[in-house]
Amino acid sequence: MQEKLWKRSMAISAVFAVIIIGLIVLFLTMFRPFVKEHLLLSILLLLLVNIVSIVIQRTLENNADKKIILKLVEDNKIALCKIQSGTYYTTVKDSVLNKYNLWKLECIAYDEHMEPHNVEIIEKFNPNQKQIPGGYCYMTYDEKEQYFLIPNAVIGNFINLKDRVETYEKKMKSIRYLNVYYQKGLWVETFQETLNKQQKKQ
Repeated sequence: MQEKLWKRSMAISAVFAVIIIGLIVLFLTMFRPFVKEHLLLSILLLLLVNIVSIVIQRTLENNADKKIILKLVEDNKIALCKIQSGTYYTTVKDSVLNKYNLWKLECIAYDEHMEPHNVEIIEKFNPNQKQIPGGYCYMTYDEKEQYFLIPNAVIGNFINLKDRVETYEKKMKSIRYLNVYYQKGLWVETFQETLNKQQKKQ
């Protein structure tokens, strides 16, 4: 799903680039007299359009996945996810050239009836994430295959998920949860790794 969102973002960036180039061409041809008389105003208008395009793109890039995740979590469309393995997929850049790594995750999703399903998730990670540990977390799970890993903080903030989580924990005798959170992209690590980081900071 992250790959689709990235491609959509790149398409939007291309559209804005065409619009800006088109405006420049118009200013230099049809509106040349206006530009000559109001050069500063023309430059400011182009800058304004460029700034607006960047703001829109950044908003979409930063919030598109989070918005989908929150909507699906609200609708209780989640599954317990067992990450079995992760393989580096590709590196992508956003509209301001921040780098992210896409990883392909092979997982088992346990639905509300505890039925296991083999799923493949492509997630956008912090570029410093060098490997994906095996373990359990939660993921969005719906008929449209909008698969995302859900940060732990999001799960903890939704009271409606309490019964569902407790059911998983009762039926799955040994769940070794991973720590999933945002840090300039997604980050996944064991809680022991998180503890080691905290101890190093002290």
